[in-house]
Amino acid sequence: MKKTIIVFTLLLLLPGAAFTEDESKAYTATTAADGKEHITITGGSYFFRPNKIVVKVNVPVELTVVAEPSII
Repeated sequence: MKKTIIVFTLLLLLPGAAFTEDESKAYTATTAADGKEHITITGGSYFFRPNKIVVKVNVPVELTVVAEPSII
C-alpha cells in the first residue's frame, strides 16, 4: 500500500517537472558604453521574456518593455 502511494505521487509530480523553468535561462545583463545595463522585456498574454534577469548592484538599469502582438 505504501509503495502504491509513493508511485502514485511520483506519477502526479512528473508531468509538472517537465514545465518548470530552467535556472540556466536567466538573462544576465551586461554594462553598455553609457554605464547602464539595458534590458528589453517582451510581454505577452500570460508571460514575460526573459523570465529572470540578473543585474549588478549599484549599476543603473534601463528597462524597455514591449508587448508581443496577440494573434486573434
